[in-house]
Amino acid sequence: MDEPGPTERRIRRSRLQAGFWLVRIGCLTFLLALAGTVMDAGLEIPPAIAAETVQPGVVIATLDGLLTATFPETTDDAALKAAIPGLVAKGVQSIGLRGVPVRDIRPLAACRTRVFG
Repeated sequence: MDEPGPTERRIRRSRLQAGFWLVRIGCLTFLLALAGTVMDAGLEIPPAIAAETVQPGVVIATLDGLLTATFPETTDDAALKAAIPGLVAKGVQSIGLRGVPVRDIRPLAACRTRVFG
């Protein structure tokens, strides 16, 4: 039989090395995908934010495990006072007033909720 020459041996060796790296990259990709799937299985997907409204602009959603009402920046004292009965009826636990120019928050005492903003 013919013995392969040095050039042919180098070509065979380079093909084997290329195949080795392809297999290695494939295995690593599989392991990373498997690890990502296992890690993702433990994550809790938050429920979709409900677009319920007590009055226009006020959004009620679950944030940090609390039923939260978030008011828009255009809310005034009268609108806040008018929204309180609806918030109590819905069982809102937290109220977001960030950026809201409200001066009188006494009506919120009827809600017995956590106010932030």
